[in-house]
Amino acid sequence: MAGQVRKSQMLALPKWRQWLAYAPDWTSIKVWYFASVDRRNDTLLRAVADEMSRKGIELIDSTRYCREAMAPVGPLTSRPLSSEQTADAELGWLVAKEMGRLDVGQSVAVKDKM
Repeated sequence: MAGQVRKSQMLALPKWRQWLAYAPDWTSIKVWYFASVDRRNDTLLRAVADEMSRKGIELIDSTRYCREAMAPVGPLTSRPLSSEQTADAELGWLVAKEMGRLDVGQSVAVKDKM
């Protein structure tokens, strides 16, 4: 699975136009209306993955074949972080995890604990 679903564009159409424009199959209808508890991206993707798994399709980690292109764990600078920078990074990580849980964004910038 790759790409994105532009829900804002999809949902801007009247219901009858949504059905005509996207011509959902039975699996899509089942996932959208019955298999997901809400319409957040993570929830929908999990419901799609679960449905694919039930049909015998194995999903694998998207980084399996490109591990060398992944950033290493930890700071990406050779210079040690100051205590202020470490505090900003820790706050940013907490905010990013919460934003992910709430499905409201994909990036965080923090400076001076703001």
